[in-house]
Amino acid sequence: AESGRVEIGKAGNPGAPLMKDEDIARKFDHKLIARSKAQQDTLEFTIWDYGGQKVFYALHHLFLTDFGVYTLVFDMRNIIQSSDESLEYMKFWLNSVKMHAREAPLLIVGTHLDSIDASQLKVVDKHLRKLVNKSRFPQVIYNSEDLDLVF
Repeated sequence: AESGRVEIGKAGNPGAPLMKDEDIARKFDHKLIARSKAQQDTLEFTIWDYGGQKVFYALHHLFLTDFGVYTLVFDMRNIIQSSDESLEYMKFWLNSVKMHAREAPLLIVGTHLDSIDASQLKVVDKHLRKLVNKSRFPQVIYNSEDLDLVF
């Protein structure tokens, strides 16, 4: 397992427990931690793009931990064009982070602002306010600069 691979259970013991969150963080970030101790004024981080393919859903519990900071990026045009489908997809990711990384902060970032007008932006915000509330998803970081928008 020192070669960078993560072993999950043992071949002869299929009932062996999966790795603990702390072990995952240690396996993937041991070089990062060592470098940060040597370089006090630097900040380095690793970005993982989950991409959204269903084939990877079974691996979420390995990578979504309380040690991360998560960003849910969405195309605001999709909320305008097909809100039900887009919101369900966002809800899946919000629930996945909540289930596997309850204490980790989560940022919501809307893209393509230049493609929608002010009234459409308010529609997007209205949908997100219904989807995300502090009691359901307390780890979501709310926009503090523009108090009129959730994201």
